[in-house]
Amino acid sequence: MSLTVTAIKAFKPQSKPTKYFDEKGLYILVNPSGAKWWRMKYRIHGKEKLLSLGTYPEVGLAQARENRDELRKQIAKDIDPSTQRKQQKELLQKRQENSFETVAESG
Repeated sequence: MSLTVTAIKAFKPQSKPTKYFDEKGLYILVNPSGAKWWRMKYRIHGKEKLLSLGTYPEVGLAQARENRDELRKQIAKDIDPSTQRKQQKELLQKRQENSFETVAESG
């Protein structure tokens, strides 16, 4: 059964983290602190993986589903979203390290 915005707002923290599933690997994890995290479970190259899609309400239900669909398209093309995300972070970090400002400050 798919989640609704009303149901998500009604989820209360439990003593342990609790998962509430939507569909196609998407679920929301409600932590004991009350924080609600969007997660996507997927399988690629025979391995099960988990990806964070943000927190609720910053990322709403419609946006989480949209993000899930985009990630599923990548997986269908045999692209691992987790690996791609790591590569993008590394590339951004290298660009920041090699920026004119950083080079000028160190020289």
